[in-house]
Amino acid sequence: MFTCDYEAEAYRRETVERWMACYAEQLRRLITHCTRQAHSEKTASDFRLADLEPQEASGLQQAYGYKVQDIYPLSPMQEGMLFHAELDPEAATYFEQFTFRVEGTLDAAVFEESLGRLTERHDMLRTVIVSEQVGRPVQLVLQEREVDLRVREGSGELETIQQEDRQRGFDLSRDALMRATIVIGEKGCQHVIWSFHHIIMDGWCTSILMQELMAIYRGLQTKQPIELGPVEPYSRYMQWLNMQDREAARQYWSRYLRDYEQQASVPRVTGATGRTEAERQEHAFRLDVGMTRELERLARQAYMTLNTVMQTIWGLLLQKYNQSDDVVFGAVVSGRPAEVPGIERMIGLFINTTPVRVSSTPEQSVTALLQQVQEAALVSESHSHYPLYEIQGMSALKQGLIDHILVFENYPIAEALGQAGGTAEAAFGIRDVEVYEQTNYDLTVVLFPGEAMSINLCYNAKVYEGIFIRRMEGTSGRSRSKCWRMRSGRWPRYRL
Repeated sequence: MFTCDYEAEAYRRETVERWMACYAEQLRRLITHCTRQAHSEKTASDFRLADLEPQEASGLQQAYGYKVQDIYPLSPMQEGMLFHAELDPEAATYFEQFTFRVEGTLDAAVFEESLGRLTERHDMLRTVIVSEQVGRPVQLVLQEREVDLRVREGSGELETIQQEDRQRGFDLSRDALMRATIVIGEKGCQHVIWSFHHIIMDGWCTSILMQELMAIYRGLQTKQPIELGPVEPYSRYMQWLNMQDREAARQYWSRYLRDYEQQASVPRVTGATGRTEAERQEHAFRLDVGMTRELERLARQAYMTLNTVMQTIWGLLLQKYNQSDDVVFGAVVSGRPAEVPGIERMIGLFINTTPVRVSSTPEQSVTALLQQVQEAALVSESHSHYPLYEIQGMSALKQGLIDHILVFENYPIAEALGQAGGTAEAAFGIRDVEVYEQTNYDLTVVLFPGEAMSINLCYNAKVYEGIFIRRMEGTSGRSRSKCWRMRSGRWPRYRL
């Protein structure tokens, strides 16, 4: 029973009675509709971040068996990865695969249950990406998700199984986007192939997940309580992202790239233009300890990060290759805003690619250039959430603005996995970690800081000549050495 108070001078009694009868009838219809449903169903208002139409929310829940926990939009980097996945569904772009040898004995049943507990714990491990039936692609968190774990007998066939796993790929709208394979070889030797699509998480997350997986596995195996910290859902980051000033970011990047009209590239194979089928190759090398210390000293003396020093050196190298004093390349930023609670332990994709512009003058000292790049980096950081495709759209070069990227790995994945399995509390040891990852760029330069910095050049052999890539080791070494020696002097244009 309900009552309605009204102003007698404003409404007639019969009007109010008729309105109340109509309201009661609509309420009865709504109750009847809800009680007759075989499944409980959320409304579009329950998924506010996704901004769905009522029919879209209803259709998505029906398509996924009414087991939808949450729906929200994609981050800028996720949108870019989805674009490339749909552009070439058969490619291994953004397929991440880590393989390691198990030291000790791995119980497959306990490992599977551990993966299940991990999946229950983190939303992103139950997430699928949907681009059909919606006006704008969304990520959909399922209430539950079966673990995709396979056990293979593969004596001497590890590489074949790795390749088969990569060829299998991921259906972003249907598959579990993280899976594992236990490969049992000669004399019971075990390897684990752990694969996931980059669209659900970045490399920082792998060490978090491995630490938690170890704790869960150990607890299940010893029947001891499993103690893990609280979990913050990825949706908290999406809420933060939704509150950012996109217009201020748009204006910043527009000013940052003003009057830039020439693409900066590493020399390619003659005739290699546009999209080319990938033939993945790598060239890795280390700087000696002395050179690494000199670079670290240069960073300290100039009050900046080692990342800024390396970006500046790379920019100077590009200036030589392109006979220009103004170059732009892409750099990957971590994208974890400190103001989001629990961001350091959150699972999801936070990284983004943003332009780095290195513009110098003949009379400018190396130290002045370093400071210029560092100051620009600090300002760019507050706008690093802005989508790269929007930035490209504002530039004169459009999609040609960036043709390669530089990645500074503050926490190398192989090292992180090895450390997770190298503690006294570890349920099993992790050895001989192999990392396979592939971006949509024909050239990715990855820097691994340490006592002796490692540099990995991942390139498309159909676009870049291997002999030239190997020569870059010497050229970049001379650039770093000269940068240290001339830190207070002028940089001779185009001469390294």
